[in-house]
Amino acid sequence: MSSMCYDVEVTRNYFSVVFVDLRSYLKTFSDCVDNEGKAIPIIDKLSVAEIKKRLETIPKKRFVLYEDDDSDLFNLLYWLIQKADYFGYNNRKYDRLMLSALLMYYNQFDKPSKLITFLYETSQRVIRNSNNDTLWTDNFTSLILRNNVAFRDLDLFQIFRLDHYHKSLKQTSINIKWYNLKEYTMPPIGDLDRHYYHERLPEAKGMTDRELNIHYRNVFERFIPKEYLQEMADYNDNDVYIVAELIRMNQEEVLLRYRISEEYKVDVFSASRSTIADKVIVKLYSKFTGLHPKAFIDTKTIRRKIVVSEILSDKISFSTPELNDILSDIRSLTLRGEKGEFDREFTFMGTSYTIATGGLHSNEIPAVYTENDDNIIVDRDVASYYPNMIRSLKVCQKHLIPKAWFRIADTIVDERLEHKHLAKDKSLDVMGRDKHATAAACLKIVANAGIFGKMGSEKSFLCDKKAMYQVTINGQLFLLMLIEKLELAGIHVISANTDGIVTIVPRKLEKTADDICHWWEKHLGLELEFTYYIKYVTEGVNSYLTVKRDGSSKFKGRMNPKMFLEDLSKGYNSPIVAKCITEYFINGTPVMETLRNAKSILDFCRTQNVNHKYRLEFTHVVDGKIRTDVVQRNTRFYISSTGGTLMKVESMGWNDNGEEQVKKSSLCAGQRVSICNTVDDTDISELNVNYLYYYNEAMAIIEPIEQSRNNKGKGKRLVKKYYGMRNTLFD
Repeated sequence: MSSMCYDVEVTRNYFSVVFVDLRSYLKTFSDCVDNEGKAIPIIDKLSVAEIKKRLETIPKKRFVLYEDDDSDLFNLLYWLIQKADYFGYNNRKYDRLMLSALLMYYNQFDKPSKLITFLYETSQRVIRNSNNDTLWTDNFTSLILRNNVAFRDLDLFQIFRLDHYHKSLKQTSINIKWYNLKEYTMPPIGDLDRHYYHERLPEAKGMTDRELNIHYRNVFERFIPKEYLQEMADYNDNDVYIVAELIRMNQEEVLLRYRISEEYKVDVFSASRSTIADKVIVKLYSKFTGLHPKAFIDTKTIRRKIVVSEILSDKISFSTPELNDILSDIRSLTLRGEKGEFDREFTFMGTSYTIATGGLHSNEIPAVYTENDDNIIVDRDVASYYPNMIRSLKVCQKHLIPKAWFRIADTIVDERLEHKHLAKDKSLDVMGRDKHATAAACLKIVANAGIFGKMGSEKSFLCDKKAMYQVTINGQLFLLMLIEKLELAGIHVISANTDGIVTIVPRKLEKTADDICHWWEKHLGLELEFTYYIKYVTEGVNSYLTVKRDGSSKFKGRMNPKMFLEDLSKGYNSPIVAKCITEYFINGTPVMETLRNAKSILDFCRTQNVNHKYRLEFTHVVDGKIRTDVVQRNTRFYISSTGGTLMKVESMGWNDNGEEQVKKSSLCAGQRVSICNTVDDTDISELNVNYLYYYNEAMAIIEPIEQSRNNKGKGKRLVKKYYGMRNTLFD
């Protein structure tokens, strides 16, 4: 069965769909990997000229209906009745519906132009209903949604859960450093296309060009003259290539859905990890109870208040007065779902902590910790934290069958470990190892995204907040017990976050620390996993870097140079800054040296999501004159020593003189920027990058860490006072 990436475009007199062969695309760019064989952005491997050259070799198929030309129609209809996998972006709520409408109604019109008009009206209706979340309640869109088609649709918008963030394809393409971000534009309505509106739209008859351009500002609500068709085709192709590149950068994530769908007999081809967890848990609960999902899917336990003393484990005990006071305070609480009602902040043995209904975390001061002759750095994480807490405390929702629920927890913990082991067993054939790897990966998703998180969701059959709090509140108090034991033994805890802690262990107390941990494991029926670091650099609990003894590194938050590649929901913002920080702390490379050695302008770029009610205006100097251009809303830019200002503009209406009243705000106040929506092979040295800006951005993170100061309040003033005191004269 073939695998295709596709995209549909519709205007008032134009309908097109483009298909690109996915396997061919993957093969064409198979060399775009790092030293470990992991996919990297093609722009980091190839020149733009080479990228374009290779794209031209990839097989693609374009079908176009334009005005009264339907010469591609029957070829398209034949194409659509073949079995295939179609990959798109938001295609399950748009492109698939357009193809479904075409298949259902193509034979009801005597002229191609009437069919195109019908498809345009369908497009507008689908968009309108999708925005209002009424696709299923509208009879027409519900009908084309339910229509069975021969092809299988896989939607990257849903797979990566970007529908939750309303993130467009163009915004997502910025994360993967795609070289071409251009939106489709047409010149203002004028002599070339004025007649379309006057002759075909009664409401537009007699309108001036100015009125037409105000009324039909959206290019996809316009008529396309034949002179602009090539630009539309190029735009269409580019969108399909972005879809293919998203898959290439995340092949394992996509393949996993095929394997889980086959192994567990559930349809998760377009499912996010959260949805996969939901479906697999339903499957397992149905299997272990013998009940049909309809018998339990709508059950839940809703509680209006939770008495904390009823859910605390009798295994919790503290030795110090301050932690016993906190325990007494917590024991007296009754939770009613009010924000912050459980939250407590306190300091114990020099480390600040916050406890909340979601878990324990430290409020650490930025710092650098290094293994030396006197101390080692040990990270201690609770293995399979939530499932093991459920097993240890025998936590079960009131409405569920305990025996089945605990079998699910056992499956997640024990069977996952067994599958993980067998996936590496070389006595098995490749297919056998892959099968076990799939099961292990699936159960990991269920453990991380399903078994616990859904306890607090009133949309899930797992909902019972008393059970959820029984896990989280006891879990963080258990962790505090471990922290107390270690601190009293002279082992300092520098970080804590939900299911683990990082400790500085004097070498002479290494056995003592291990003994305390083993006692804690035996007492609570949990298991700790140890990781040893030679360096731990922290800006905060969610922003740090670590270097293990084997030399491998781990990055999180603002210190992760690949954050935008790994989490497509993040807004793209100058990954060169994180690169500077990691090079500085790991290899001792001066920040300016890292900046000057960077080759890709895209590492310096940033962007910002701009709502539909705004437009972007770029004011710059051209031929000695100030000019303001309206630029596309999804705009990529970098801070430059030349360039102009980029403003977000909101229209506030029109005054009596016909002048537009606007409200403006800068996207990068006080800085000049250059637009970078398309990239060519111009050397970065010619692009006037403002290196000082990026140097200061990196140093704003490095300085508080080097000084071990909180970059807030008085600490912020001290950071500024001692800024740069370690720099050499010419840095």
